[in-house]
This record gives sequence, C-alpha cells and structure tokens, in this order.
Amino acid sequence: NKEIIDETKDFYKSSDLEDIYNTILKPEMREHFEYRIINEGQWNLLFGKYGGVAVKREKFRDEYSSFMKVEVYFHRLNLIVLPDRDDFDLRKISLEKSLFCSKRWNLGRVRERITNVLTDQRYGFKFELEKFRLWKLEPSGNLQSALNQAAEALKKTPEPSNSDDVEINSGVEFPGVPLDIYGKNAVINKLELALNDRIIIELPNQKGEYVFKYRKNLEIKKCEFCYNKRPILVSCKCGDVHYCSQRCKVKDEVYHRDKCTAIDIDEELSKYQKTANSNMGLTGLQNLGNTCFMNSGLQCLSNTWQLSKYFLTDLYLPEINTENKLGMRGKMAHSFAKLIKALWYDSERSVAPWDLKKVLGKQYTTFCGFSQQDSQELISAVLDALHEDLNRVKIKPYVEQKTTDDPNDDSAKDPSWYNFLARNRSIIVDLFYGQYKSILQCPLCYKYSITFDPFSVVSLPVPQDTKTRLIVTYVPYSMKKKLIRTVMAMERDASVDELREQLVETFGVKKYGSLLSIIAGRSLERLVGRNERVGTIGKYQEKNAHLFVQEINPKYFDGAENVGVREKMEEEKKVKKAVNMYGETIESLVSREDYNNGLADDLIKFPLNICGIDRSWSIPKRDVKTFTRVLYTKKSCTLKQLHLEIFAFLRPLFEEELVHRESPYEESKEIPSKKQVEYSSMSDEALFGKVFAGMNEENWKKTVMTSKELPYVLNFVNVRDYDSYSKKKCYYCNEYDCGNCPVPFTSEITVGDMAGKLEGKKESLYSDRLYHDPKCFKLEVILNKNDDKAIISKSNFEPVEAVKMKAGTAKTELSIYDCLDSFVEWETLDKDNLWYCPFCKDSVAAKKKFEFTRAPPVLVLHLKRFKTSSRGRFMGSDRLNNLIDFPLTDLDFTRYLKGASSPVLYDLYAVSNHYGSTGFGHYTAFAWNQERKGWYQFDDSRVSSEDARNCLLYTSDAADDSLRVDLGGRRIIKKKKKKK
Repeated sequence: NKEIIDETKDFYKSSDLEDIYNTILKPEMREHFEYRIINEGQWNLLFGKYGGVAVKREKFRDEYSSFMKVEVYFHRLNLIVLPDRDDFDLRKISLEKSLFCSKRWNLGRVRERITNVLTDQRYGFKFELEKFRLWKLEPSGNLQSALNQAAEALKKTPEPSNSDDVEINSGVEFPGVPLDIYGKNAVINKLELALNDRIIIELPNQKGEYVFKYRKNLEIKKCEFCYNKRPILVSCKCGDVHYCSQRCKVKDEVYHRDKCTAIDIDEELSKYQKTANSNMGLTGLQNLGNTCFMNSGLQCLSNTWQLSKYFLTDLYLPEINTENKLGMRGKMAHSFAKLIKALWYDSERSVAPWDLKKVLGKQYTTFCGFSQQDSQELISAVLDALHEDLNRVKIKPYVEQKTTDDPNDDSAKDPSWYNFLARNRSIIVDLFYGQYKSILQCPLCYKYSITFDPFSVVSLPVPQDTKTRLIVTYVPYSMKKKLIRTVMAMERDASVDELREQLVETFGVKKYGSLLSIIAGRSLERLVGRNERVGTIGKYQEKNAHLFVQEINPKYFDGAENVGVREKMEEEKKVKKAVNMYGETIESLVSREDYNNGLADDLIKFPLNICGIDRSWSIPKRDVKTFTRVLYTKKSCTLKQLHLEIFAFLRPLFEEELVHRESPYEESKEIPSKKQVEYSSMSDEALFGKVFAGMNEENWKKTVMTSKELPYVLNFVNVRDYDSYSKKKCYYCNEYDCGNCPVPFTSEITVGDMAGKLEGKKESLYSDRLYHDPKCFKLEVILNKNDDKAIISKSNFEPVEAVKMKAGTAKTELSIYDCLDSFVEWETLDKDNLWYCPFCKDSVAAKKKFEFTRAPPVLVLHLKRFKTSSRGRFMGSDRLNNLIDFPLTDLDFTRYLKGASSPVLYDLYAVSNHYGSTGFGHYTAFAWNQERKGWYQFDDSRVSSEDARNCLLYTSDAADDSLRVDLGGRRIIKKKKKKK
C-alpha cells in the first residue's frame, strides 16, 4: 500500500498511531485499478503472507440508502491559527496547514478533533474546546488586508458595543462567515466547504475577547444571487432580499433594481416642492402596460383633497407604523406620498407610477403583472395597504364581536364601532369607513343573526329583470289545426308546473295534456322534465332552440288506462341523490312523470320525423319537411296498428290529395264536395285501404320496395352498432348497412318487441337528445310527393298577442337610488354562499339584508355591472349596460341611514369609468379639481378640461358653477362602474 499513500503532504496528525485520519491516499486513485477494498479477515491473510502497510477505513450507510459504503477520501480543512488579541502579531500567525476529518462529522466533532490534534506538544497551541471561533474565508476575501486593519484597530481603544447581539472587538469585519452559527449539529458535507476553502481559528485572550467583529444572531437563508443557504451578511434597503456577501449584492443589483421597493425619503421626496409651474393635480399617469385601471383609480384618490393634503403636508410621516405585520413597514405610504407629490407639484405632463406598482404588486400578487384588472379592486387594495401602513394602533387589543338575535336591537352598534376603532385608527378610517347592520334570517328556524360591520366601499347591484321571455309554440295534435306562437314572461326560478299553469291560461289546454320539447331548427334537442326551471329552458334560446308544446293524442291522455295514474305517481315521489362531475351531491325529485308525463307504463312515446326526397342532388337526400313530432302509442300495439295510427295522424294531408286527384275541377272551397264528405266519413282503416291499395301482411315488403305510388313509407330510424369493425348492423332487421329499414306491416310483432331490442344499448341509454327515456325509439315518414309542403310547413303559424308583462320588469334607465334600494332589500343567498345557522347547525340559503348605521365622510359607490352567465359547459360573464342617473350634487343619503337626525347629503367629485366588455375595455376617470375648481378628464397620460354634462355620461344638466365640494362635511361621493 505504500504506492497509494500520500507521504508528501505535511498536515496535522494526531499522536494516536491507530488514527485512520493520519493515513491519506494519493489523489484520484481508482478502485479496482490502483486499490481494492477488502475486509479485515482478507487483509490479515494477505498481510501474513506478503506484509505491507494497513490502510483502514470506516464503512457507513447513507440516510436514504440500504447499502453499505466506505469513506476512502476524507475532507481536508485548511487551517490558519491567529494569535489572541493581547499578543496579536502578524508574524505569529501560523502557516496554512491541513487537517483531515470525516465528511460525515458535525461541527461539534470537528472542533473536538481540532482541539485534540492542535494542542499536542508537537504543535504548541493552547486553547480550550469551546473557546475558539471558526471562520470560513470567502474566496474573494482579502485576509491580509483584514489582519492589517485589525492590528491597527487594536492599538486604539475599542468602542463599546451598543447591542447584545454584536461584539464590536476591533470593529473590523472578517471577510467571511462564522461557522459556529450553523450549530454543533451541522454536518460538514452540507456546509458547502470546498477543498480550497481556508478555515481561520480565532483564539480569545484571558478575558474572552476576540479580534474581529462578531454578530451572534445571524440568520441562515438562501442568498438572492448565488442561491446558497448561508448566513445573511447583507440585505437590501427594501428588506425583501438578502445576500451572503457584499459581492453577491453588487452582482445582483442589475437584476433587483426593477423589483426593489426601497425608497430613499430624503432623495426621492425632497425634489417635489410647490412652484408656480406645478400642475396641481392635473398630471397624467403613463400606461405601463394594461394599467389604465390603476391610473383611473389613482386619479380618483389623488383628487380626494383631504387625503392628498394629508400626504402633501407630510402629516403621514409620524404616523407610519413599522411594527404592523399586516403592513409594509411604510413602503406603501412613502410610494403613495411620492406619487401624490408628483401629481400635484410636478410640472411634467405625465409621470410613471412604477414605484407604487412594484410596492402594491409585492403585497397583492393580483397587481404584480400587466393583465387588466378592476379599478375598484385597485382602490380597495390601495386604501387597505395605506391603512395598515398608517395604523395609529401599534398593539392591537383582543376584542369580541358583538352580535344579537333581535332585529330591532341596535345596542351593539356603538360597541362594535368602538371595537373596530380599538384596532384600526388611521386617516383612511377617518375618511372612508362607515358602518352597516347585517341581518341574516334562517329559512328553517326563522331566527335572526345581527352584526354591525365596517365598510369602505359599497358595492351596489344594478337591478335587473328576473324574468325569462320564452318563445312558445303550441302544436295541436291534429294536423288540421294551425300552430300558435306566442311570447311568455315568467320568473327564472319558476317550476315547470307553474309554466304548465301559464300554458293553461294562454292556450286553454289541459295542464298535463302536452309534452314540452326543445326544438333546435327542425331537430328535437331534448324534452323538458318536471323538475326543471324556466331559466334553464330560456338558456336554449341563445342557441336558437325554442320551446314547443306538443299536445298528446287525446285518445291516450283521456284513456281509461290513465285513470288514477297521476295521483298514484304523486304518492310515490322520492328524492334521488347523485354526484355530479365536480363531486357535488345533487338531490332531484324522481317520478314517472319525468320520463312518461304521468301516463300509464304501457304507453311509450317516440319521435316522428316527416321527410321528403330531394332529387335535385346526384344522390337523392332526405329533406326534412317540418320539426320533429313526439307521439304516443301502446307497447302492446302491433306494427300494423302502428301503421294505422301514423296514417290517422297524417290523414288530413291525404284527404285533400284524394279529392284533388279524383275531382280536379271542383274548385269550390266553401261547400264540401261529395268526395270530401265521402272521405271524411270513412274510417281510418277504410281510407288507409284506399290510399295504400293492395298492401297487406303478405305482400307489404314487395309493395313498399317496388311501388312508387304509395304516398309515403314508414321507417325505423336505425340505431347502428359500430362494434363490428366497419360494418353497421341494424337492431331491428339484423341486416348490415341498413338505411332505416321499413316498419313491417304485420300483426305478429308489437311495438314493445321492437323497442325492447334497444334496451341496454348505449346509443339509446345515453343519447344526448332523449337521455330521459332509455326505451325510446324513433320513426320517420318518407313522403313520395312534395305538393304537401304548404300544409306541414314549419312557418305556418297563427300569430297571437303575446302575454302581457307583469309589473317589475327591467327598466332601461335607472337611478342611483334604485341601486341603493336594491342594496338594502332582502335577498336570498345562493348555493355558493350558504350561511351556517348556529341554531339549526346546518348551512342554509338564508335571507340577508343591510342597513346603514354610520355614514363615512367620503362615500365610495361601486356599481356591479358584470354578472356571471353559463355558456354551454363554460362559465362566462356579461356586462350590464343599463344607464344609471345620479345627481352631481345633493345625493340624499338620509333615508338609507338608520336613525339620521339631520339630512346627509353628498356631492360628486370623482368617477372611474369603464368602457367595453368583460374581455376588453378601457378605463378613464373624471374628477373635480379642488385647486382649479373644474371637472377634468384623466385618460392615462392625457388630461383635459371637460364640462360636467360631457364627462358624466348619465347625469342631469347641471352647470359647473352650481357644484359644491365641501370637504369638511359629508358631501363627497365617489362612483364606480365595474364588476365586483
């Protein structure tokens, strides 16, 4: 082993001959080439035969490994020992010399080895285990310069330390980090010590004093530049980023400059002074990239004169709260003050609000990017951040919320307000905060819960019509009667039963004597179940699909088999629970009416398509003549009887055809001809035999396939099986590539037999259009002639007068008082905002109401102009474009303030406008300038003088000189037009 042992290096060795760390291998030796690892038994065998020098190593198991490893190479510590401060002579500094130890040791064990080895008589050092310090010299650190400075500083009287966390000593900073701050349990291989790093051992004097300045409570964090987890020696002024060395800080400045929120108050704010050229609030704000919402909101706040005056006169400085954990240690206050002084004292046309955007984005990630946001949310965020930075309450006391269950009890009003003020006192609270009374009533136990809460912004709903206007088409069963179309207005949450009652009043039909279907174009979209709401039906009109009320064949609806069925069905109602795609449990009412309209189980409904053949194409195509009809028949009905029922339904078409064919010259329409009387008196079966002459149960197939004189052919609508590779198999005839096979004219097969073939088939069970009835099958009639088009045309409607709208429909023009009235009215919480009733111990859709109990000096009103809407499977939002009238002066808030003893009036002074829709748009602002006494428009960088009637789009004709802005009283209103 002598060939692999490194005997050229001089390093610190212990006096123990068995110490494995005294034997070091040459660098870059390779296992299996220069050496092999063997166990002790193998070594003893080979040593007894060949001799040699033993190289012992320890085996170990890693924390996350199940295999044993051997540590062949050790970690090298390059040590330099400094003399104590009483004998600090640069000539007595030891030369750099190495000491080897295990990479798996912690600092405590490393200190023990240093003490045991270096205090040996061979080396002559004297120090105790716990009384020396270990420093790691930074690669770029100048040790010689630091030693020279320390030597000169020690000749002078050292300054006393003003902090228990810092030892001044010589006052010289060591160009590195103390390893002791990592703790005794820190492992060497996790301290990121390189082989060339130098470790400095600093010894104390007899008094325990050291040479270099020492910080006791250094934090170990990730350096912003090198990303190493090291002791933090340098931090930026903003306090958001930290560095392990001054070198890292200098290198990171170019990257951190744009994100830094630090503000040098003396440098930044001293240049803003009022001059003769100052714009006095008429400075624009540059658009930084989709920041028009921010510019609009900030201009409204800038023209809040009391707030701006507070910052212009530096009254905010002594009120900055640097101890509030919810605040930003004054950064928001300083950046806002800088912006206000720039807007009022600068002479430039526009300024860029970069500092405020960076500070605000740090606290509220919504505003850190450049996407379009809401100006009302921006205003709320700025006011909230300013309040926390300027909160005069340094230590917030614990307070309990005052509640009551008596809606007439206002005894908790003042205590609730004083509790709020005990934790929140600032210029923002003084100007913008009021109080309202929140009343909740449980719909189950009818008990109340009343709280008094503060507010800074009032979000007003824009009253909307709660009704849905349905385009309804009534389809009589008889084809002799014309269709009737009308418009009905009903509440969105009205049930289908209520809709049926309205149909009874409108059309004079039986309540359950018709099927409700949704028809899109000429196709059946779906049927309407009893548990649906009118609002759901109305949404289909956005897809150009409308409600068709199709009368049920009176023969079946009034049949004896249906007597008592509906009453029995009502008794058998039950609640079915299901889980939707979002994991939400849904309860629904299940009964036979959901799929069979309350009729007997022997009855089955089926869609019937009436088509012709369009021969203008090279390959003839089906030409749908009218919308899909939904008819009923019995399951026990034979297919022959089904033919007769379909013929009876279509009979009016062929009576006219027969009359015209046999008596073409009889043109009198007022007096029925002999043929008409003859045909009308014939039974359906007799007339069917005349129209389908010669067709019977034996020759029906040949007649259908060969005869072109038949008026029509009745087919099954094929539900194809796509499991047989590329072939398609019909469930009715079991033939491949069947193109809607004819319905057999036979008495041996029933409708139930044919419909039963579809049971369990996915095409029928999960059909998008008839998912409500798994046993449904479809039929089609193919007409052989086109001269009947006028009779069955979809456009052949009899127009009737639309149902008159009831009171309470939407107004195209509203006033601000309508919005305030809607805010204080009772409302029922939706399923996404359920309230937990403490009495019922359950989440309920409670009724809620607000009452204002304290009015703020500055009233901020926000119009919620955006509402969510469903667009198919996706959720979207729509903008409410109702015109809102509001007064420029004397907004009377008296009737909304509970217990007001004198008139409470507000005057308008700022408006934040939004133009566009949900996906895009632009923000501007209009504001009354206190200095110039006029209205101005703020459109990003552009500021222009505007007349009140132009800038306030929905106001009355009020002259500028009639406006009053009394900032000392409650005469200011800020209005907002954007979503919540």
